[in-house]
Amino acid sequence: HGEEFYDHGLLGHGSQLHDETIRVPLFVVPPGALAGDAGLDLRETVSTAGLFAEILDLLDVPFDAASARPPLRRSGGVAFSETNKGIALDGQGDILRRPLRAIRTDDRLLVSRAVDDGGHVEWELFDLVADPGALAPQPAEGAAAERLLEAMRRALQWSEEHRAAERAPGGD
Repeated sequence: HGEEFYDHGLLGHGSQLHDETIRVPLFVVPPGALAGDAGLDLRETVSTAGLFAEILDLLDVPFDAASARPPLRRSGGVAFSETNKGIALDGQGDILRRPLRAIRTDDRLLVSRAVDDGGHVEWELFDLVADPGALAPQPAEGAAAERLLEAMRRALQWSEEHRAAERAPGGD
C-alpha cells in the first residue's frame, strides 16, 4: 500500500481509497532460472488479487482458474479495493469501523463509503484524465458510473461466492 500525506486531508494509510494508497508499483524478482522468462511490465490498472494466479501461470503450475482472480495480464484494466478502516462515522473513536470500497480503471475512480450506521452509502466519481489528483468528485451518474458500479457489483459477488466458510486456524 501507499501512504497518505494529506493528499486528501488524511495522514497514514488505509483511511481512504485514493491513488496515494491503492496505486503503487509492484516488483517481483523470481528466483535464478526463472528471471529470464519473467519479463512482464504492465502499465495498465491491475489488481494484486490477480497476483496469485499470475505467479502460478508463470510457473506453469495448474490451478483452478474458476476459484482465482484472473492473472494480472488478463485483469481487464480494472482494480477493486476495499477496507473497513476509515474515518469513524462520528469523527471520533474507533477508526476501524467504516467500510470503504473503490473500483478503478485507467481513467476513472469510483469510491463508496458508508456515511451513517443505517447503511446509507455516498458515492464519488472521479475523472482521472481531467482530474488526475482526484480532487473534484462528480456525481456518480451516467454511463461511466454505471459501468463502474457494475464492475464493483461483480467484484463483490465474486468475493462473496469465494469467501471461506470459516476462518483459517490462526488467522485474524
